[in-house]
This record gives sequence, structure tokens and C-alpha cells, in this order.
Amino acid sequence: MAFLSSLLVLAMGGLRAAGWTLFGFWVAANALTGLRVLLWGLWRPRLWGAITTSAFGWSFVGAFLAAILVPVWSAASASATGEVTFGSAFLLLLAGIAFGFTLIIGFIVSVMGAGLGLMAGGERWEQAARWGLTACWSWQAMGLVGALLSLPTGLVLTIWLGVPLLTLGTVRLLIPGSRIDTWLLLIRPHLRRAFILRGQWGTRSWRLDMRGAAVGITVALFTGLVWQMGLLQPLQASSLAWLIQFRNEPWVLQRKGVSVDLWQSEATRRVVLLGYDQDGYAALGQDSECAVLARAIRQLHAWRVRVILAPLPLLEAEPGQSEPFQRLAQRNRRDLNLLRKAAHEAGNVVWIVPAASRLPKEAQQLLSAGRAVGAMARIRYFAPGLPAIERDKRTVAPALAAMHLLDIRDNAPSSERFLLTDFYGEQTGEAFVRAPISCILKGKPFYWTGARRVVRDEFLVEREQLAPQPILPRQLLADRIAILPALQPDLYLTPVGRMDGQELIAHQLASLLHGTIIRTPSPGWILLALLLMGLISGHLCLRRAPIEAWWTAIVIAIIIWLGSIGLFVGGHIWFDPFLPLLSVALTALMVSQLTFVSESAERARHRALLQRLVAPAVAEQLLEDFEARLRTGGMRSSIGVLFADIRNFTPFAEAHTPEQVVERLNRYLGILTETLHAHQGILDKYTGDGLMAIFASHLLPEPETEEQLICRAVRAAIAMQHALLQLNRSSDPPLGMGIGLHFGEAVLGLLGGATQFNYTAVGRTVVIAARLQALARAGEIVMSEVVYQVAHKAGILHELSPETVQLKGMTAPFIVYRLCLSQ
Repeated sequence: MAFLSSLLVLAMGGLRAAGWTLFGFWVAANALTGLRVLLWGLWRPRLWGAITTSAFGWSFVGAFLAAILVPVWSAASASATGEVTFGSAFLLLLAGIAFGFTLIIGFIVSVMGAGLGLMAGGERWEQAARWGLTACWSWQAMGLVGALLSLPTGLVLTIWLGVPLLTLGTVRLLIPGSRIDTWLLLIRPHLRRAFILRGQWGTRSWRLDMRGAAVGITVALFTGLVWQMGLLQPLQASSLAWLIQFRNEPWVLQRKGVSVDLWQSEATRRVVLLGYDQDGYAALGQDSECAVLARAIRQLHAWRVRVILAPLPLLEAEPGQSEPFQRLAQRNRRDLNLLRKAAHEAGNVVWIVPAASRLPKEAQQLLSAGRAVGAMARIRYFAPGLPAIERDKRTVAPALAAMHLLDIRDNAPSSERFLLTDFYGEQTGEAFVRAPISCILKGKPFYWTGARRVVRDEFLVEREQLAPQPILPRQLLADRIAILPALQPDLYLTPVGRMDGQELIAHQLASLLHGTIIRTPSPGWILLALLLMGLISGHLCLRRAPIEAWWTAIVIAIIIWLGSIGLFVGGHIWFDPFLPLLSVALTALMVSQLTFVSESAERARHRALLQRLVAPAVAEQLLEDFEARLRTGGMRSSIGVLFADIRNFTPFAEAHTPEQVVERLNRYLGILTETLHAHQGILDKYTGDGLMAIFASHLLPEPETEEQLICRAVRAAIAMQHALLQLNRSSDPPLGMGIGLHFGEAVLGLLGGATQFNYTAVGRTVVIAARLQALARAGEIVMSEVVYQVAHKAGILHELSPETVQLKGMTAPFIVYRLCLSQ
């Protein structure tokens, strides 16, 4: 129907319309299939029990990736526009919401995938469910990889929206003829040989499991790919911002021998910020901004200021601005010639041009009168919170424009396109000296807290303290860089808080002047570090419990974080810790999942093997508390012992071929074992054409009294005789069976040597049960007096006549009871 409809649309509307029609049918078919399977699977407790472990593992991995990628994509989208910035608290909240939502959705998707596997796999319940879940998540992962690689949107949507049918087809392709099992049998040995290395060192053999290291390297390559695509940049920006804030803590600076009084530092002492105070705004009210800036430039030039960075005055008011701005722009155009002459006479003015602004024609006169022009563009390095100087011919940042005058190119690495701005101080407004512009205009001194004086406290301890002291502007500004204020400063988000454009320029100049540009390792070194961290963390986390593996990852993460701090504080080298931390976390998660899956598979094999020896309920108890229930060396316990042996089996074996004998014996022993397990008896061993079983209270899911245990053993013996009679109706010739049953104390536990042992019971009780079985004829159960009295009292057995027999190896006569079930 979809194909015919598409052909009809193709004939009428063209190829594009036909494609959209076919895509619509594809989406509708997948939606109906997924909804039907999901509703069916949600009401199947058996399905939930079969996939709970795998579903949780897949869902947790998906939720972990969502908690990383969703905040990253959100921050990257906001960063691309430059209009909105997200704080760390919001991103953390977004990560938590994404994790919880994806975990729930992932579990629902797992149920859908398992249901699709059952729909395709038929009777192979567990195998089909497991592979349906794996195929479903694999197609989801392929869609994610396609999105990361920027594949065509239509292809990515076709994969994501077509997961139900793609999963169904995948499982139907793999399940028939046990192709999955065949492939696994072929692939698994090669994988083990490739990643589990063995060798000989002298007389000693060694073994090295490299599966964890392989997972770690794979995760590191994936992390490096995501990093190269720029998806992790907002999170990287947060780590650098934290490092800058940590480096600027007073106690860190003091331990490095740097004065907390940052004005005394080499990096910041050559830049002075000027600002409008009350008198400065009063001067603007009386005169124009151009006139005020012209007077300030003349005065600064007279005091031999090295470089003057001045903002472009308001020459054209924007539509909608108030009347005062309109009048100010008009006065500025009137006095524009004054400012142009002052800049031309000074010869060291660098004009700061607003970003993305349309300069009026009058501004060209000012730009030509200055020494250089810098565009105050919002250049970002990874995120809005990290401004940088872009060394590009298309953009000339203010600090780079000033480099032509200051001759500071040697301090900036010439091989990097982006020069990361270093920031000083714990918060904005404290790293540089700020002088009011009114003091510049009038030549008056201003108070500054840069002077130190020695004081004594009440304990007569001498210490230094910053004290306000008047200082003349000409003494402060000689041979320094002065940055004039903007009337309407733009605010920028930085690691130390929001700051205006003039202060941001001051930090950039200080970084260039002092040579403290933050350096970054080359991509090759970063990738090598990622691979090394992935290899180490993967190898150390392999075959460890999840908690232990995560503690190992935490220790590695702490080492990485401390190393990153040391490189940044000690050498201004930013080795971004987020990348290796993410790689280590993902490696620990994936290796823990690998270990969990391997242990689950191994536990499933052990359970399957143990369930062939004991009842399934007993097997679960043994697996949960093996040491407590199966004590090495044995323990004394009151148990029931049952021996069963097929009568007249030797003539049957002589009259038939060995293959026929084995086939018949397996049928008989199989039905007897199933019956024994149904009554929670423990198969001790097969004795050729018979078996030995025990009934122990401490090995049951819930301990029972001796009376309950005896009744259980008697019911099991009766049920075994009835099962054999039922089987004889379809077998020729029929075979009989004799059973001996006794209850008493015996030593029960693991007996044997250091290399091989068996779980069995030994003692007088076992010997008596074996002797009673020898007395039983076909169809009879011979039991001891203690067994009969308890079973008779419980109403299981009718009145039986006692017999006194002499058992082989026993000195005293023994009373037994016979129960005949041959009919």
C-alpha cells in the first residue's frame, strides 16, 4: 500500500512529495508496531524479569550520555547566538532532568526492544528478548553517531524513527538457525585470543587481560571525537573558569610568593582604568563627551602616558533612545573636531570600536586621527565566559591593536590563533587601579589603597596593612596604559564575574604585557593523554565490583584534577581536566558493565549447571550464600538419604546396544531427577543405573523441621515410583525400581582433594539407606522406622507391617517397613 501510494504521489507531485509520503508510511508503521509491542510487553511480568538487568544497564548508559550531551548542546546553542548564557547551576539541573527522564524512557525502550525480539524470535524466549533489546539500543546508538557526524537529517530521522521495524528485521535475520550462537562461537575465541594475552616467563606462565584496556582506548577515541566536534566546549569552559578562580585565591597567591595586593604584581601594574565619577558626569552635563575625552587625552599626553585606549563617542543615537541621548549625540557631533585634533596631537590613541556597529560617516575622521583601531568584538574561546584574542586578519582586537605600540608580540605565542585571556583577582574591579576621570581633567590627587603601613595590634604583633593615601595622577600614569571609560559600557561574562569592556581589555593587555597567556597542549598530546588515561583506568577497573571500580576511577580522577591544577597554577598551562575525567568516567561505566555482563553470563552458566544437580530453588540458595551453606570440610546435620536403583537392568543392557541402553537410561534418570527436584531434593550423584539424593533443611529456601523434611523425602520417593510406572506404560520392556530411605545424622559438605571435590554426605545414615535400597524389590520403598513413624503420623502412609532384618555390616537387628507401589 505504501509503495503504491508513493508511486501515485510520484506521478502527481514529483520525487520530493513521493519521498515524504514514503517517509510518512515508514513513521506510521514504526509507531503502530512500537506501540503494540510496548502495550503487550508492559503486562508481561516474565518479560520484565528476563530483561531487568540488561535493560537497567543500557538505560543507565543512555541516561549518562544524555546527562552530558543535553547540557552541552544547550550551552553550545546559546553560545552560538551570543545572546543567552547558562550558569553552572542551570546546566547541572538540566543534566539531572535529562538523566532521570532518559533513564525512564530507556527502560520503556528496552521493554519495546525485548518485545520486538520475542515477536521475531518465536519460542526462544530469553535469547530473542536479549537480542531484541541489544538490537534496539544498537540502532539508537547508530542514530546518535549519525547525528554527531552531521549526517543528513533525513537519514538520522529514518534510523531513529524506524527503530521498531529495524529491530524486528535484525532479530529475524539473526535468530533463525541459531546464527547468533554460531557467530558468537566463532568470534568469542578470536576476541579472547586478541585481548587476553598469555606467555611464558622462564618456568612461570603469565596472563594479561586487555579487555578493559581495549574498552578504555575505545572510549578515549570516542571522547576525542566528540571533543574535536566542539560538543564539550561549554563544559571545558567551566573547568577553566574554576581553575582561574582557584589560582586567584589569596592563599594560593601567597604560597606562590605573589602579593595579595595585585596592583603590585608585574601583570597589572602597567594598566590604569579611568571611570566616570559624580564630577565626571557633571562635566558631561555641561559639555559634550567629545570635549571631555579631548581634554582627558591632552592631559594624559602631557603626563607622558604610553598608550591611550579610548572608546568611540556617541555620534548617532539609536531609534527609541531618550531625549538626553539625542542631545548628547548632537553635542558630540558639534565638538567632534576637538576630539579629532586631540587624538592627532597625542599620536598614541587606539580607538575602541563597538562590536557589530554601523559607524557613522563622522566617525571616520576620528579613526584616521588615531594610531590604531581595535574592534571590541565579543570574541569567545569555547564559551561566552572565556574571552580570547583572536589572531586573525579579519578581526583586530583592541589588545592586538595596542601591540603595535607596545612591542609585546614576543610575549604571545605566535602559533596559536586564539590567545586565552588570563584574569586577575577574585572578582571584578579589584585587579587594576581605577582613577576618576575628574581627577585627570582637574589634575587633583585621588585616594588609592596601594600604600602600605606597619601597624601593631593589641598583642603588639607588627603586620602590614593597606592604607588610603592621596596620589597625583601624573605620578601614577607616567609610562603606563590608560583606558578611558565608555559612557554606556557593555558587560561581558568572565570567570571572575561580569565586567565591562574596558576592564576586559585591561585583563587582555595585562596577559600580553606580562606574558601570562594561558597555553594549551597540542591536540596530539591531549589525544595521547586521553588514550593513556583510558588504558590505565580500563585495566584497573576490569573484574572489580562496581563500587570498587568507581572508587578506582575516583582516585584516578583526583590525580588528574590535581595534575591539572598544578600545571595551571605553576606554569599557566591549561590541560583541560574535563576530557580525561569524562573518559575515565565513561570507561569505568563501560568496564563495570562489561564485568557485570561477564559475571552475569558466568553466573547464568553456573546456575544452569547447578540446576542440573539440584533443584532450581536450592541452586539459587547455594549461589546466594555458597560459603555458609556449602562449608568446606563438611558439617554434621540431620538429613534424609534416598537411594534408588533400577531392577533387572543388567539383562536389559545385555539384550540391547549401548546406544539404546544410554538412551533408555537417560529417559529414566531424567524423569526421576525432575521428580526429585520438584520436591527440593538434592541430587548427590548418579550410581550407574540409580541415584543418591539427600534432603537437608539448611539447603532449602526456608529451613524446615525434621518432621517436615522426612515427609518431603517420603513424598519424593512415592512420586518417583509413580513417575517410573507412568514411563513404563510407553516403554518396552518395563523396568522396576527399588528405593531405600533413612533419616539421621551425617556429615554433609565438600569432600575431596585440593583440586577436585564433591558435595556429598557420609556416615552411618548413608550406609543404612544404601542397605535398605538393596532390600527393596521392584516397585518398593524400604524405609527405616523413624521415617515410617513420622510419615504415618502425618497421614502420608497407611498402616504397614514392620520387618526385622539384619543389615550387612550391622551387629544389631534393624526394623524396616515396605511400601509396595508396583500397581
